[in-house]
Amino acid sequence: MATHALREQLSSSVLHLRKRRNMPASALAIAAGISRNTLYLIEKRAANTQVETIERLAIALDVDPYDFFDVSAAPSVRRRRNVSLCQCVSQNVFRYRKQLGLSQEGLVRAASLPRGYIWRVERTAPDMSLEVVDRIAAALKVQASLLFKE
Repeated sequence: MATHALREQLSSSVLHLRKRRNMPASALAIAAGISRNTLYLIEKRAANTQVETIERLAIALDVDPYDFFDVSAAPSVRRRRNVSLCQCVSQNVFRYRKQLGLSQEGLVRAASLPRGYIWRVERTAPDMSLEVVDRIAAALKVQASLLFKE
């Protein structure tokens, strides 16, 4: 899925869920602990949203973060995750990389990321942008949404 498609899916999902709950944008922004402007940019497909922000929105909307990107099913009730969304993405990157038999350096090259970046992702679970998640998913030959699935 191209980064613009990820942005579009996130935007559509957030907007749909917010309206379905009759929740004003300002209320969602406060509940998610983000600025109103950040929410506006997400809903207008202009933000390269960070994974942590996606997790905050999912908690505020009471859905699983995976549901923002899974167009095949209706949003499920959010269940308590055992790990943060950043850690979940990190663990999935490691799992899919191992399944492909790729080294960390091989994945770095395939995703056009800075040297040592995948090591950092797998060891420290940093907050990444949708663009980086999408580049890693493309290099792993999986849908980006699968990296969000626990």
